[in-house]
Amino acid sequence: KWLSWIGPWQFETFIGQMEHSRVVPETKLTGMRFSMRPLSGLEIGLSRMMQWGGKGRSENLSTFWQSLSSQGENDGDNAGNQLAGFDARWAFDLAGLPSAVWGQMIGEDEAGYMPSKFMAQAGLESVVWQSPEGHFLGAFFEMTDTTAGALGGTHPNTAYSHSVYQTGLRHRGRALAAMYDNDTRVVSTGLSWQRSDGSLYRAALSRLDLNRDGAAGGNTVSQMAQETYQLDVYHQRIVFEGRLKLGLNLRNEHLQSPQGELEKATFYLGWDWRY
Repeated sequence: KWLSWIGPWQFETFIGQMEHSRVVPETKLTGMRFSMRPLSGLEIGLSRMMQWGGKGRSENLSTFWQSLSSQGENDGDNAGNQLAGFDARWAFDLAGLPSAVWGQMIGEDEAGYMPSKFMAQAGLESVVWQSPEGHFLGAFFEMTDTTAGALGGTHPNTAYSHSVYQTGLRHRGRALAAMYDNDTRVVSTGLSWQRSDGSLYRAALSRLDLNRDGAAGGNTVSQMAQETYQLDVYHQRIVFEGRLKLGLNLRNEHLQSPQGELEKATFYLGWDWRY
């Protein structure tokens, strides 16, 4: 009962081991998230992820506790790579139509046991039309900046990177956080049409300012500063008791990634079944 004032709440956590082909092989990865709804329509979340241990490094409980309690971010053998932050989402009715606004700040570094050098995201969405049959048309707008210190005092080539865990918060060449990796600003807007049978049609247009400082090697999507536009359209429906997703991603220019030139067009198809 002493937690009743925070409303419904949820806690999730995991621990895993990363691949061998890294600067620190078999790095341990731990993540956790706590969310609560103290008011109707308001959800507040606290998130944390940390890399620690690995081949040739301490992996005892003391090291784990130091990382968990935000000690020793760059402290020799006990150093850990940590990210943590806050998010909030408020759902409300706008002229009788469901709407929501949200924001997130994730600190790349730690100062005084608290996150610092924040990356940021903010957005809003709303149903703009709804039919008596249960179909509805929604619209959204979102901005994301993955530069450490995006809210002031920027630190390029810092996000998702670390002096000891030099492969960074990446797995097999892909960022485990924002898909466009660090030092990138993305502005997106789009529409979605959902039918009463659960099928969904969605289109989103984004402007991508990739790897804004232009440093090679720090961003896994582009080795240079690139500005491009991207259109993503997909259709989703229930097929054979699973969710089928069919989509097309188009950009107005090739991306110069460390793995080579990425094509302007990508077709994707997926089906998942939950049990």
